[in-house]
Amino acid sequence: MNKGTLWLITLPVILLAILLIYKGIVLNNRVGVVDGAGIGISFIGFELNDSVPNEKVQYYATSFIITGITTLLIGLALMFKLLRLR
Repeated sequence: MNKGTLWLITLPVILLAILLIYKGIVLNNRVGVVDGAGIGISFIGFELNDSVPNEKVQYYATSFIITGITTLLIGLALMFKLLRLR
């Protein structure tokens, strides 16, 4: 793969990781703030679940954070590969 293609893959992967971690932190702060049957969870315009009970919000938050950290590690590995190609 050439450097341009790797940059086109690396930057969106790192951006996605940051968005996932941010969503996890926001959800973690909303634990206990449930109106009615539950809260709706959406990510980048896609609705994942429209009624998550208070007990399950923590699982979603943890899942977003773990997925974000994993994605960030993949993005950083790609970035280090790019830096070694110089």
